[in-house]
Amino acid sequence: MMDTRKTVLFHCQHSMGMGHLVRSLTLAKTLAKRFRVVLLNGGELPEGMTFPSELDVIHLPPIGQLIDHSLYSIDTEITLEQAQEIRLHQIMKIFNEIHPDVLFIELFPFGRKKFVNELLPLLEAANALGKNAPITACSLRDILVGNRKDQE
Repeated sequence: MMDTRKTVLFHCQHSMGMGHLVRSLTLAKTLAKRFRVVLLNGGELPEGMTFPSELDVIHLPPIGQLIDHSLYSIDTEITLEQAQEIRLHQIMKIFNEIHPDVLFIELFPFGRKKFVNELLPLLEAANALGKNAPITACSLRDILVGNRKDQE
């Protein structure tokens, strides 16, 4: 039977800890009561972790963040640059295949700026749809402040 519910594309990148993933899963599971939810998971998962069955989960090549805030590919078979390229391709392919009604992005643009290379093209593709563009929302737990040079 075809799912006729509106579709939410939910992008979650967790790279240090599990807080953003746990929060995103809670939101996605709640949304799944009324919407088809496709969750893009961008981080490493603890062994044995499972996702709620009501979510369609796409695992992107996982990217982590070191204590010095530098990114790295968790998959040692590919470089960070290769992981980023694969991720962008996967994200855009999914976006174009499912035509989401809602685009839900965890933290960006208030954080996750190091993922601008995959998120900005996604947002631009959504915006280019004009009157058919999905509703775009940011899921925001907190706004990070500080004096790190990579914060704006």
